[in-house]
Amino acid sequence: MFSIMSRLPAFYIFGVIWVSLLGLLLYIVINIWHPAKTSNQALKFETGNLREETIHIIGLNEFSKNYSSLKQELKVYKTRLDAPLSESSLTERLYQIASENSVTVLSESNKKKRNKTLGVTMKSLLLEGKYTDIRKYIYNLNKIKSMVFIKRIELKNKKKSKKVKAAIQISVYTASK
Repeated sequence: MFSIMSRLPAFYIFGVIWVSLLGLLLYIVINIWHPAKTSNQALKFETGNLREETIHIIGLNEFSKNYSSLKQELKVYKTRLDAPLSESSLTERLYQIASENSVTVLSESNKKKRNKTLGVTMKSLLLEGKYTDIRKYIYNLNKIKSMVFIKRIELKNKKKSKKVKAAIQISVYTASK
């Protein structure tokens, strides 16, 4: 009897360890290797991949739209560069736009630069008219079917005057041949 009583605490300790290990194993199987949790993790991974692929496709679509619009603008600029205005026809067109918009051209000056592929004419105009008429003039100036770019606009107004003076600098690009 003495021998069983002396071994009882050892059986008790091994039993507690055995049950604890069995509980730990059961916890691992249920919480880590359980198929529902594994499929949930796989689903989260797949959802993340789909989200990234969708964002990538949307980005490619936006790039495609931007590329096609840039390509269209490039064609427009190419046709404008290939159909340049002569200096006399440009001056005539500037005065025509001014008269259509009730704007007076007070003065004009030109500077020319030319290299192997491109010619640039810088024009400075001093205009006078109502503010809305000058805005219409600038709007119509942008419609000229040539490579005309507005570089600078400076408005001057006297306090009691209804008319505004505008100093406009434009650049006209032509292809050298």
